[in-house]
Amino acid sequence: MGLYMKVSVGELKNNLSRYLHHLEKGQSIIVTSHQVPLARLVPIFQSKNKELQTLIEIEGIHWNGKKPTGFKDGPRLPGNTTSDYVIEDRG
Repeated sequence: MGLYMKVSVGELKNNLSRYLHHLEKGQSIIVTSHQVPLARLVPIFQSKNKELQTLIEIEGIHWNGKKPTGFKDGPRLPGNTTSDYVIEDRG
């Protein structure tokens, strides 16, 4: 399976239990209509750590339960980097 499984609205409707089982296993699903993506269904991760679970429940924060990989081309803030400040502080 790839990163996302694609399924049509009709297929999802006719086999909802099967696709819910895929979600329970951690698989994300793209729902399509006439091959046009409409929605993305993602599993809800549950953590035993209360603080982590609180963060997970915030709208807009998503975590697949795996180790974060970080940004490959993340945003850059203008000015000095954290490394620059550490070097300056040590000098």
